[in-house]
Amino acid sequence: MHASRPLSLRYLRRLASGIQGLSGGFAVYLAMVFAYAADVTSASDSASSATVSSISSATTSSTSSATASSATANTKNSAMNLGGSGRSSSFGLVESMLYLGNIIGPLVASRFAIHESKDLLIKGLFFECGVSVLLLVYILFVMPESLHYKTKFNDNNGNSNIDTPLLLDNELNDTAAMPNTTVETGTATTRTPPTTNNDTISVPDLRRNNIFSAVAFLFYRGSIARCILASIFMVNFIILISFLRVSFVYTGLKYHWKAEDFDRYSSLGRGLPMAIGAWMLAGCFGHHSTWKVQMRLIVIGSAGVIIRLIGAALAVTSEAYFLSGMLNVFSGLYTPLLRSTLSESASEENQGLLLTGIAAIETVSGIWAPLAFGTLYAYTEATNPEFVLYTMAGLGCISLILSGYLMVRPKKQVCVSIL
Repeated sequence: MHASRPLSLRYLRRLASGIQGLSGGFAVYLAMVFAYAADVTSASDSASSATVSSISSATTSSTSSATASSATANTKNSAMNLGGSGRSSSFGLVESMLYLGNIIGPLVASRFAIHESKDLLIKGLFFECGVSVLLLVYILFVMPESLHYKTKFNDNNGNSNIDTPLLLDNELNDTAAMPNTTVETGTATTRTPPTTNNDTISVPDLRRNNIFSAVAFLFYRGSIARCILASIFMVNFIILISFLRVSFVYTGLKYHWKAEDFDRYSSLGRGLPMAIGAWMLAGCFGHHSTWKVQMRLIVIGSAGVIIRLIGAALAVTSEAYFLSGMLNVFSGLYTPLLRSTLSESASEENQGLLLTGIAAIETVSGIWAPLAFGTLYAYTEATNPEFVLYTMAGLGCISLILSGYLMVRPKKQVCVSIL
């Protein structure tokens, strides 16, 4: 009886992991969150405070319910239209709520992880389940539908409330390049758009986009700037997720931290600084920032990540390691800015495609990156445990070089199509 119970629990855990994997996991949830934020904001201003607050609250609740686990745009054309956007501010607000959840979640988890009691850990899982149910109720009955918000916004501003079918960027350019047809009826003159093959989208055309076309949309079917920004985002996420996984073992062996100690660091040494950085973007830098300002902030963020990694590697005591986490403020400023700038590189009709590509980067990188850096740490732990941190810092230099290139090159030279 007692021998079969651990076996059944093991299968239940695998079943739960399988269900979560089939649903896409946290990366897909984040993609939907930022798709919603992009749907209710425009390239020239931010969303209404009520709408942004609702999606921010949902993001905070979802991250808090994860306990110890860590974890755009409405441009009117398909060309690269960066700078002068309030979306950076809105994305910063939403991501700051994600980091706020990263503060609350580990603190709550540390209470359930005291003495590593099995009964307390099970209670923690039930607590997570309860918060998730509350989040589901909030999303279903409190959050406004983004389509309703957009329709109301367009009606108030005299715009059409008819949704445009999903078109690829080159198709939108072809349609926009066609002259309108003038039809005179009596004394009235009506201008109607031309009828082209692109105006009618068949069902197979709507289904042709998948995860591969989403990744290609980021790296191949777009501007040079979008490809470089996507590469910077991928490198940054690889460092972010790998450092989180490796640091748990690293701090346990070097500083003898227990689970509650690491949860405390995750909350105050990681989540709080990142939330401050995101709040800085939302409140200070995100309002009507120009292309140059955005690129300078990305360069500063890239340099800040490298300095943080080197500081963590050089930290002799646990206190010094904890203080080096204050540099996570750069990551909090850096990550949502990359999301919003990438979002502004795509037309409204392709926001889902772009955010799917970002989610694919996060999902795939989350699979192999921790495994690769974890293996590297296992081989160098006995001789030089800090080597893996220096390797991550070297990888961060790639982001610094790429972002520096975007900063020094004129916007018109990098915002051109790759093809």
